[in-house]
Amino acid sequence: MVTIRSLDAAAIEIELFFRVANLDQRSAARNEIFDLIYRHSKSTGMLLAEPLSASIAMTNRLSDEKAASQSFTPIELIRSIPVFSALTDTEQESLAAAASVRTYHKGEIIARRGEMLPSLMIVRTGVIVRQIGEDDAHLQEIGRLAPGDFFGETGLLAGIGEMSSLRAMTPVEVYEIDQESFAPLLHERPEMAEDLAAILSKRVSALNESGIAGQNHASSKFALLKAIQTVFRAAPFKRVRAPG
Repeated sequence: MVTIRSLDAAAIEIELFFRVANLDQRSAARNEIFDLIYRHSKSTGMLLAEPLSASIAMTNRLSDEKAASQSFTPIELIRSIPVFSALTDTEQESLAAAASVRTYHKGEIIARRGEMLPSLMIVRTGVIVRQIGEDDAHLQEIGRLAPGDFFGETGLLAGIGEMSSLRAMTPVEVYEIDQESFAPLLHERPEMAEDLAAILSKRVSALNESGIAGQNHASSKFALLKAIQTVFRAAPFKRVRAPG
């Protein structure tokens, strides 16, 4: 629950209230809220107000216009993604340079469950909702993606379809990195596939344990390594829909 405490020329003060299943989750929930506030604020270039206790005004404070220009960059987001932690700084910078921008309208379906995305999508602004269900009229929300979150890595690396449908809950902007941009890294350093398979294995296992029924994707490091090698030896990747 959100309430507005005060509104003046300097800031809007709000209070956030949340509930948790037990007290052991309180700190983790509070930290998650702080993280989301920071990510959404930075993604839109919104400055946080000075604390009321500040006795001296900040003289070097950024303007709103300059803050907007310093929102998330591709390299910042790439460096925050575990899948790419095995890359060198130079390789991460190469991927960032190849990133393109894609936008989605509010309510637009980004990908349906089972659809394989040939690109990694990193959320720059907006909110994406994960849903499962038999049809568009009976979809159940199972999670959301915020600025800094990503999807499509299973399709990019291993040819595995999305485990849920993805819909833009607000206007959304993402950075996109396709297989054509990523392939040269694996061709120049094939051993990197093993590192990526280990990281991807943990992520796929986490998705399989999230309560999504009907998914039997192989999540072992060996199986994913074979899948990565097959994908990047095959003909140019095409976006396809899995049967059923």
